Amino acid sequence: IIFLSHTYSPIPLASLIAERYLYLPSLSLSILLAYLYQRYGNSSQFLRKCLIFIMMLIALAYALRTVSRNEDYRSPERFWAKTLSVSANNWQAHSNMGFIYLNKGRLKDAIGEYEKAIGLNSKSADLYNNLAVACYRSGRKTEAAKYFRKALEINPDSSYARINLSLVQGEP
Repeated sequence: IIFLSHTYSPIPLASLIAERYLYLPSLSLSILLAYLYQRYGNSSQFLRKCLIFIMMLIALAYALRTVSRNEDYRSPERFWAKTLSVSANNWQAHSNMGFIYLNKGRLKDAIGEYEKAIGLNSKSADLYNNLAVACYRSGRKTEAAKYFRKALEINPDSSYARINLSLVQGEP
């Protein structure tokens, strides 16, 4: 817990758990193991071998996890799908999956992801704007206009929502 204490914050900056926060604790663990080896490694041959074995197991575990995690980074879709499999209530991950689906033309999936994201964070004008874009592309123009208006209610300064709404309203 001490090694992870710097990751706890009353104000989450990006996400509560992210791999980048584990670099410093890993360094602390390495320093601790080096200290234990230096302090107790000379006391007995058996203890020295045990400490070396533990260090090798930890290094092997890190290596295997790195190889496994690299598979998740092969594509953005795979990365965000994996993120959602372990953190289903992450509105940002749902938003990112919606963006990926939108760009791939999978509009029904994009709409579903944006709706899930809005269910978790209904205060984001960008989410409503993106949902409206997905609805518009799928031919649901009335619904798109409604979501563009909702985005403007949340953030009246949203130029994207304002421009998009004017484009939808200007069409026959």
